[in-house]
Amino acid sequence: MNFLKKHADLITGAAIALFAFLIAFIFQGFAKYGLSAPFCYAGGDEFSGLVTSKLLKEQGWFWFNDRLGAPFGADSLDFPANLLLNFDLLVAKIISLFTSDAVVALNLRYLLIFPMCGISAYCVLRTLKINRVLSVFGSVMFSLTPFIFYRSTQHISLSACYFIPLSVLLCIWASESDPDDYLKFGKSFFKNRRNVLTLVFTLLIANNGIGYYPFFTCFFLCVIALCNLVRQRNRKALIIPAKIIVFTVGFMVIALIPALVYSIVNGVNSAAVSRGIEGAELYGLKIVQLFIPLDGKGIGFIQEKINQYNTYMPLVNENQSAYLGIFGIIGFLLSLLYLIKRDTGNDDSRLYFLSRMNVCAVLLATIGGFSSIVVFFFRMIRSYNRISVFIMFISITFLCIVLQSAFESETLFKTAKIKKISVISSIAVMVLCVAELVPMYGSRDGFFETYSASYQSDKAFIQGIEDTLGENAMVFQLPYHATPEAGPVNGMADYQHYAGYINSDTLRWSYGATKGRKADIWNRYAASLPVSEMLEVICKAGFTGIYIDARAYTEEDLSELCDKLTSNIGSDRTVSENGCLMFYDLRGYIDTNGITADESVYLDYDCTVFIADQMDVSGNATREYNAVVLGNDSKLYGPYTELAAGTYTVTVYGSGLLSAEYTAMRNSGRDKLAITEISKTDTEITYTVTLDSKAYGVEFILFNYTDNQIVFNRVEIKVSDNT
Repeated sequence: MNFLKKHADLITGAAIALFAFLIAFIFQGFAKYGLSAPFCYAGGDEFSGLVTSKLLKEQGWFWFNDRLGAPFGADSLDFPANLLLNFDLLVAKIISLFTSDAVVALNLRYLLIFPMCGISAYCVLRTLKINRVLSVFGSVMFSLTPFIFYRSTQHISLSACYFIPLSVLLCIWASESDPDDYLKFGKSFFKNRRNVLTLVFTLLIANNGIGYYPFFTCFFLCVIALCNLVRQRNRKALIIPAKIIVFTVGFMVIALIPALVYSIVNGVNSAAVSRGIEGAELYGLKIVQLFIPLDGKGIGFIQEKINQYNTYMPLVNENQSAYLGIFGIIGFLLSLLYLIKRDTGNDDSRLYFLSRMNVCAVLLATIGGFSSIVVFFFRMIRSYNRISVFIMFISITFLCIVLQSAFESETLFKTAKIKKISVISSIAVMVLCVAELVPMYGSRDGFFETYSASYQSDKAFIQGIEDTLGENAMVFQLPYHATPEAGPVNGMADYQHYAGYINSDTLRWSYGATKGRKADIWNRYAASLPVSEMLEVICKAGFTGIYIDARAYTEEDLSELCDKLTSNIGSDRTVSENGCLMFYDLRGYIDTNGITADESVYLDYDCTVFIADQMDVSGNATREYNAVVLGNDSKLYGPYTELAAGTYTVTVYGSGLLSAEYTAMRNSGRDKLAITEISKTDTEITYTVTLDSKAYGVEFILFNYTDNQIVFNRVEIKVSDNT
């Protein structure tokens, strides 16, 4: 008995973790379908998670992959956000020590989020002196937040929100602590337990949430600093929040050092991380969605209203994940009411800060809120709806404090009987709140069956390719598709091409190089060539197979492509069971034509190719497969690239080009560049452009002012002289 009492919190935390894990394991469908069935397999961000799981097992870490971006390999350091989830990747690395199956590894990584969130929330609530019963319910509800269920393996780095309670705890410490005691530098700094915990917490926060969670943490610390300054009217009130921000940002900078070094050595790759300002509103928070469940739990009337809102209201996207649950909604509304309650002089300062954190979160993240101003200066954070999981924990904490105060009040509970009834009623309501968060059993059965069938079809087909070509063979993937964030093409999802890597053990794949780097430029160039030229180039580069994702093409374009490939190669394709993937074996073609390896087909870094789908059009222009058709009074322009100082040879490829007029601009169309024409034929236009300094927003423009039809395929830029 003494052992149980002494270790009550430890035992309770373990029980919360086990409960959260079992709830997720059972109600998410793993108990029925097993860990080897993919929770999601749709070609979206979950494919990046599968790639990471496989990469950590095969090559130790994620910075470089020699089986993607063939023939050169693929680096991951152009996308700095990848370096801000080191704790999550450490968890994935540990899991990889016990399984070589990428699907099992990702599923386990997802399932572990639930108990980790529960433990983190429980520890924080107990640290805030919330009684054990309320802490249990609060932590369970946070561990089962709809945010995690919605993000799932598709946004695994966001699902891993286990350090958000630590962020809220740091804000509370910053609001309540004396700067002469907390985080005061000196010989006794590390003797203060809270100082040490702050360093650990900021290290963890900085390495979680791909930049979003540390950014929001720093935002809330700024809110706390402002509240402290207003209430205390003393600049010393800014010291503690500022120090925590410095620690957090400092650890983020340390995590980003590999990317900074890589950029210094290889040059900045603006193509990899370019983002517009529209994301702040497109993916902003909608207040109403804090109250709209993900589904109606089988209640027809509720489901009908949810469907109506999601169908007819604008800007409904990932912000659906903002739902707080009943307990969270009550806490959120009470935190708003606290702002307008009468000042009695005995206000709880902790509730004061929590209520203002919630309000400021909404003011920042809501569509048209302050985020729409911030994005003009900082674009890497765009999906502000993701702050909703902070609102969730803040609201849970707020309500737990209020309930504890109410249960301890002798005014509200004048007799023991009334208090007992109230406690029992509250527990019943809390149980209902927990049950309301849990997905319906079997709700994902259809998804599991669909994804499993697709996965098994891909796996069997790709392993068949591997058996045919042998170890370390290179496979060229069509169509060319950039990464990251290039978007879907017809029925092919953004990261669908990763299926090749995910389902093979030694094959090397052309897809997966970061856009703007050598491997990406070369693959884009090779894919843009006419079929006969493409075959010669890729075979000389060492590729022995062509892999096609049929979903990316219209039926007509696919038929035309396959006819040309079959005619040139002399053998027909093989097709996956579900008809989505196709494969051509090039070894016979190589032998028949006596093709040998020739490194001259590798373009140097200075050659850039832009194909039709990377350019913008206006007027009477239409897009076709790998082409843009320009009618009378139409224009093609773009792609707003960045070029260093020097002289460039520009070649435009297409047909009907004798009727075209052309020019080149910089600064997104504000400054015209001087050009010198070299040649102009019906199929090619070649000219030079000289830049006396680094240029941004460079676009190559093609006009058609005639009644003749002009077809554009690609533009190729080569450095002819660097200054």
